[in-house]
Amino acid sequence: MLIDIERAAQSAADLTRQLLAFGRCQVLEPKVVSLNVAVSGMTRMLRRIIGEDIELAVVLAADLGSTFVDPGQMEQVLLNLVVNAR
Repeated sequence: MLIDIERAAQSAADLTRQLLAFGRCQVLEPKVVSLNVAVSGMTRMLRRIIGEDIELAVVLAADLGSTFVDPGQMEQVLLNLVVNAR
């Protein structure tokens, strides 16, 4: 329960940061990110967003490297792709 609250708070903070970056009020903070970790961390939220009538299959690449990206923007891109696909 406490872990869920912490994750929700972190998601809210990330969303605020993304909105500020979108409005150009905040400088982007790119860093080395494992895309497998980023996608895995969002899977639960994405499933709630798309609804129960759509199946989300997450297939991670075992040999996928990391990339230099702003984590908030990467999450926003993934979120947009899933919502648009829905």
